[in-house]
Amino acid sequence: MTKKHYDVQDYNFEKIGELAKIINEKKQYDIVINIYEKNGNVINDFKKLKKLKKKYKKVKFKIIYSDEYIQKNKKKQIVLNIIKISLIILIIGVIIYLSLFLIDQNKAKKLTKEVNKYKVEINTPEAVKGEEKEEVLTTYNKQYSKMFNDLKQINNETVGWLTVKGTNIDYPVVKHSDNDYYLNKDFENNSNRYGWIFMDYRNSVPNLNQNTIIYGHDSGGVMFANLYKVLYKSWYTNKNNQKIIFNTETEAATWQIFSIYKINSTNDYLKTNFSGDEFTNFINLITKRSIYDFKVSVNNNDKILTLSTCYGEKQRLVVHAKKI
Repeated sequence: MTKKHYDVQDYNFEKIGELAKIINEKKQYDIVINIYEKNGNVINDFKKLKKLKKKYKKVKFKIIYSDEYIQKNKKKQIVLNIIKISLIILIIGVIIYLSLFLIDQNKAKKLTKEVNKYKVEINTPEAVKGEEKEEVLTTYNKQYSKMFNDLKQINNETVGWLTVKGTNIDYPVVKHSDNDYYLNKDFENNSNRYGWIFMDYRNSVPNLNQNTIIYGHDSGGVMFANLYKVLYKSWYTNKNNQKIIFNTETEAATWQIFSIYKINSTNDYLKTNFSGDEFTNFINLITKRSIYDFKVSVNNNDKILTLSTCYGEKQRLVVHAKKI
């Protein structure tokens, strides 16, 4: 059916409303009301016309814009389109960026699960009774060296295994020739923004330095992301959480926490070896920073384990423990 067009030359909203009502009542659904923008406050009444259209759904409205109006709004429309396209590109970029984070996070979690299959319990001695005497075999005697051999088949830079109670930190530790490599490489040497848990390149194994430093990223729910829990009073006052397990290929070792703190970015706690009174001064420095008095004495004969990660954009979260 051909539609009939009714031209409204002298625009008046009230008259348009009356006309629409009449057309609607007569059920003349083949009529289109043409409204000329240049003949009145059509643009100002745009919202009202929209409501009128909803009220009389069978009546068709068509706004005829003048060449002057089209030209005037052409640049504005171009700018709006550019903004819209830019926003779409930005949104797509953000989605891709977040997706990449999620992909790397899932990869890190999956690899963590796979690596943990190699872990053996290492702190419970097993008694084996002979005819004349009882011989005690630890897992180091029979299983732990095998675990390291298996892990080194995957990554020959494996130097230990770190477990922090009350968190999900339970990882093999690696060490490279610099402190940059494992910031974006995982245990299988694949690129991953969450990296892996790694030892400072200046540290030595199996003969540990006075201060052994281990790093890890603080995001994505993996690596050292869970380390923030050490700042909770319910965590650090729980004696079960105050001991860290860090084992090397040749030794099972427990480390007693004596200092936990947040600090603005600094390198003064990242020293591995000391001379003269430096170690005493170092111990005093990091002990005084602690958010809690663990009442643990540390002296020049002790060896220290330091865990370090980011805390926000400008701070570091640090945990110090002595070997016991």
